[in-house]
Amino acid sequence: MLVETGQTALIDYNNGKEYLSIAISVEKVDAETALWVIPIPAKPDAVNINLHLDIPEFFGDELFNKAGEKIWGFANGMRNTLGLPLIADAFSKISESSVWTMVGGLSSASAKDYAQEGVIVHQQRELFGIEAEIISAESGNAIREYLRTKGLELPQQAAEILDAYVGESYSFLVGRISDYSKFREQEEALNERLIAVGVIFPTDMLYFPLKPTSIYGDKTIPINLYVTGDVSPQLFGGISGKTQVKYYLNEKPDNELQRKFTRIQITAPSSSFTDDLWIDNSAPWGVSIAESVYHNEYVWFVAFLFGVSCLAALLAGNIVFFGKGVKQKVLLFMGAMNTLTIIPFILTVLFWDFKKNRFSGKWEASASERANRRRKGLFIVSFIVIFVILTYAVEAAWGVQPRGHWETVVDKPTNKITCSLTDCTENSDCSVEVSPCPPEAGCNLETHKCSPL
Repeated sequence: MLVETGQTALIDYNNGKEYLSIAISVEKVDAETALWVIPIPAKPDAVNINLHLDIPEFFGDELFNKAGEKIWGFANGMRNTLGLPLIADAFSKISESSVWTMVGGLSSASAKDYAQEGVIVHQQRELFGIEAEIISAESGNAIREYLRTKGLELPQQAAEILDAYVGESYSFLVGRISDYSKFREQEEALNERLIAVGVIFPTDMLYFPLKPTSIYGDKTIPINLYVTGDVSPQLFGGISGKTQVKYYLNEKPDNELQRKFTRIQITAPSSSFTDDLWIDNSAPWGVSIAESVYHNEYVWFVAFLFGVSCLAALLAGNIVFFGKGVKQKVLLFMGAMNTLTIIPFILTVLFWDFKKNRFSGKWEASASERANRRRKGLFIVSFIVIFVILTYAVEAAWGVQPRGHWETVVDKPTNKITCSLTDCTENSDCSVEVSPCPPEAGCNLETHKCSPL
């Protein structure tokens, strides 16, 4: 068993097909070969191998932070309506669909279809000293016996884990280092210690294999998944408390995969991987709302202003006009007038006849009318106080003070994340004040990565 220090995966989903790339970081070993077996939830004739030795870096701003910055602006803008005209520009973004960029340079052998010890090899690929095959098998032990013919020994525990996939319309991706000198040459050129492989297969839900990693027992192997788009992972008991899901945006991506993506970080012990990870290709409702706030700020600003104004008018009106029979819809109407700034609101209150529930069209001058004017003045003051309090409540609940885009932040790049295929993959959030890198690694502020151990 090789000692894994982390797994990094990229999942892209287009037209009913999943493009899965997995890179495994391992401790430095002198072995001249290595083997890994990955179950794939598709029949072998529908699976294609895509070998490459790199996964692009991911940079972006966290979605909820960016939406919070918009709401912070809404709160300040709403307070401005108390003395300034409403000035706003519509803002919209056109979401572009993710486009998968294939890595070229594959050396493709013709697919071999033959039976050997209960195993059928359907496809073979080789690149930079790594050979990969798509196989189907009658049992986990059949895979074990097949690998023995290649001089490779699969642990019995691993064969038992693979048994759970046999007969469930699964195929298996078997990868191994076939030419160690070529592999080492490429590995040193990349300055990486990793084993990477990709596969393409049809599926209704996005998939990432976890159960095979359970063979490592209580050892924690940090897993970072980068999924294009906004998705909803189905977290089960063993990993739900040890999994962090964040959503990111990138307005200036290096490639289309980075424009909008989900980061799933699993730090649970391997023994808790009692199932594989299935992912719905849809955004949670909270994420959809945050994205709408970010891309449609004018619409949401008006919605926030309308809602806060109506609530403030209801609260102030029910306090000031308690027992006076003022209708709630009248108070809502006056709150709605504040959407046009405080001036229309004040004029509506001053010229409204609260007894007859209509515009009076005249200034009240009699003694009794002066009492009504004082009550109206108290209502206006109460409305303004409550309105301001509510805007601060909105700011405290959902607002985030703008910190700038990660591209412009040099000294505190807290919004920037990277997918770094090094021994520090689990520490991919790089911050100046509290560096997540191990003490012996250190944080490189130019690359925003943890330095290799």
